[in-house]
Amino acid sequence: MAGQCIVGLYTNHGPIATQCYDDLIAEDGSGPLKLTWQDIGTKKNIRQWCADRDSVGEIVVHWESLPSSNQGGIQSCIFSIAPVPWSQSEISTETYRKIIQWNLSESRPGTRAVSAYGEGPQPLERTGSLKDILPLFLMVGPIRSYPPVSDLVKASHFGYYWFGDDTLERVASLGPFLSGMFQKMSDLFHDPPSETNGYRIFVRCATPAQAHGGAAGERNFLLEYNDALPTMSPEGVMYLLSHEMVHNWPILDSNPFGTDLNDLVAWFNEGTADFYGSALPYRFGLANKTSYLNQMNAILTAYYTNPLRDISDKEAHERKFETSNAMDIPYKRGFAFFCCLDREIRRTVQGTSLDNLIVEISQRKMRGEPHGLPIFLDLIKDVAPDMVQVFHDMQSGKLIVPPSDSLGSDFELVAEPQEVFDLGFTEGSITSRIITGLSDDHRARDAGIMEGDEILKNTFLWQCRGSLDQQMRMKLKRDDKELEVTYWPRSYKKVQSWQFREKLVV
Repeated sequence: MAGQCIVGLYTNHGPIATQCYDDLIAEDGSGPLKLTWQDIGTKKNIRQWCADRDSVGEIVVHWESLPSSNQGGIQSCIFSIAPVPWSQSEISTETYRKIIQWNLSESRPGTRAVSAYGEGPQPLERTGSLKDILPLFLMVGPIRSYPPVSDLVKASHFGYYWFGDDTLERVASLGPFLSGMFQKMSDLFHDPPSETNGYRIFVRCATPAQAHGGAAGERNFLLEYNDALPTMSPEGVMYLLSHEMVHNWPILDSNPFGTDLNDLVAWFNEGTADFYGSALPYRFGLANKTSYLNQMNAILTAYYTNPLRDISDKEAHERKFETSNAMDIPYKRGFAFFCCLDREIRRTVQGTSLDNLIVEISQRKMRGEPHGLPIFLDLIKDVAPDMVQVFHDMQSGKLIVPPSDSLGSDFELVAEPQEVFDLGFTEGSITSRIITGLSDDHRARDAGIMEGDEILKNTFLWQCRGSLDQQMRMKLKRDDKELEVTYWPRSYKKVQSWQFREKLVV
């Protein structure tokens, strides 16, 4: 009917703007179909295009997208570039055939095209909801990969892709490790890889990569790095990618745009990724005990020294795009909760662990059965009923401290005061690239940083947050002169924190 919403596109994802097209070209069974756009939503963050007459038969929509180039190729995400079928004020909930096909006829020799569905240019098809296709990454250009394109069997199940010979060796060499990790995780979650059930990791060089290590989607992940990467340990890169790989399985069903407590499930989705992303490399024999303890303690440090550690899940959700401190809290308190829950299950039900509950949720998701928060709480009640109250305490912002033997009899948890994470200026400076809100009494000012300095490069925030030893290294520009500054991004104030260590044998 006239006025019917045909397609829509979110205008931003947090602070990142998408490609908000002014004009789309469309036709249907009757010929050209005029589409008129309007921005809707309480924050005007949804652009939808509506037809000026009743549509007839199949509708075809055309647009030209201009994503930025990277190392001689192009990378982007469906969320950012593709208007998708829309229904009134939200994305359509119907089931669709989703086909990705490439036309490389005018491309340079050697050009390859890959998406989370696999390598083109031939059409690759999936069936399902549109929620799955939004966080899907695309890559086209002079692509390098592991496995090499000649290994068709392995490449159909797993792929690791990057551009150019100048990609850092630490990044380019990760393929074999990640392929093995994916197979072992697939076995744990009873989810055999296949041509239509693979996993793809795309590497993007970004300068500057301001505060994060990438973004995850359905069966794919974008790893972003810059020349600050050498400041990370090889284990740090490994745990980052291990965390993201876990996201293929344990996910609680929710409305991603809802604000009900049943929809605020980042503590589960990110907490399980932190817990299993840290534990599985050690369990699988891919990391040693020292590396394992360092990783678990980095997460605890990030939790207990977060200046917003006591805010509720609801407030964390409301402030997550205001400050990464709020965004990070559900990850870390979820991790602490799962340490508690795993220990309680192992204590009360012999031969059972957290694995049983998490695999059950993952299987329910794969079978298309209900797998939301109410289901998970019912599973907890059956094996560790006292943990339900701990869950509600966590949601309200109460500090969660795991029992001393959470990691088993070889380890113990000890109290250790630590300095609060604090940049010394507003976190928005990292995004705007201009220092603002510089604190009077802070190590940043003591190191020589001044209000109004332009930020050219900086250490990843998440590196600083999780490591008590990590220095913030910045390249700044002031009055047309460049200068380098290093300081400790910690307050002079200490808070009570806890750390795991090997149990001392007396």
